Amino acid sequence: MGIILSLKRRPLSAAKRKQILVENLWGYAFVGGSVLLIMMLVFYPLGYSFNMSFQKWNPIMGGRYIGWDNFQNILTDKLFHTALWNNAQYALFTIVGGFLLSFGAAVLVKSLPSQKFRNSLRFFYFIPSICNTIMISLMWGYMMQDTNGAINAFLSAIGISSRIGWLSDPVWAKVSLYWIVIWSNLGYWMVVFLTKLMDIPETYYEAARIDGADFFTSFRHITLPLSTPVIFLYLSMALITCWGQFDISQTLATTAAGGSAATGYMGPGNAFLLPTYSVYSSAFGDMNFGYAAAKGWVLILIIVVLTIANNSLSKLWVHYDE
Repeated sequence: MGIILSLKRRPLSAAKRKQILVENLWGYAFVGGSVLLIMMLVFYPLGYSFNMSFQKWNPIMGGRYIGWDNFQNILTDKLFHTALWNNAQYALFTIVGGFLLSFGAAVLVKSLPSQKFRNSLRFFYFIPSICNTIMISLMWGYMMQDTNGAINAFLSAIGISSRIGWLSDPVWAKVSLYWIVIWSNLGYWMVVFLTKLMDIPETYYEAARIDGADFFTSFRHITLPLSTPVIFLYLSMALITCWGQFDISQTLATTAAGGSAATGYMGPGNAFLLPTYSVYSSAFGDMNFGYAAAKGWVLILIIVVLTIANNSLSKLWVHYDE
């Protein structure tokens, strides 16, 4: 043992120290490039926008500090409050609906006996995930038109004469937005959930069947508990991304307005108005970038609070198969 310890404590040769130094320098060089890009493209813009949120700033006149006025104005901005409320509803329905449909689709695909059918269904589900969201929005927007839309034409063909205002009624407009967002992300999360379901050992289900458990009992006591880590991933990602929705809602609003984006029309009763468009409108419509930055930091604060709450509550319901 003493001989081994003496060998381990032997000082490194100059050549070995040089080799280690070169390897470390190469490692720092590769990591340093990524760190530099993150600082340039993430931290610097965040710091600049935070500083801008305390100014009345525009690209032509520059900025002057006005203290907390931008944040005080947010407290009385009813249009921004409407956008936040719309986004809260959007988050609730798209997160819950997206989970139910994508997780249900994953369970359905896994239960198919034929590998060929499973692959075909996975391909069918995943197609929307590889399509451009603007193209998806335009396609559904034209299909949902009141008079010439394919959906109302189909409903009329099967005997439903009353035309639904998919883009002209405040309630149906929100339902249309929720459905398009869920449909466009269905395939991606179905594949994620399916990957986890395929990792659950089949011996668990065999033991449950021996004990007399039916499908629903196995689903409740095996499938769901062992899927909670990936459900937590879904919830974490959804709580962050749901506050950044812009392209689909803006495209639907433009379609509902007859193709005119200059009017600022955001659907019936501002059904398509979300905080991201409010930030965009303040910045590029009113040229008040300081107020837009303040709105953006309110969104960041909301996301941070929701993320912390989600991570804290995950200890109560997320189970890991040790």
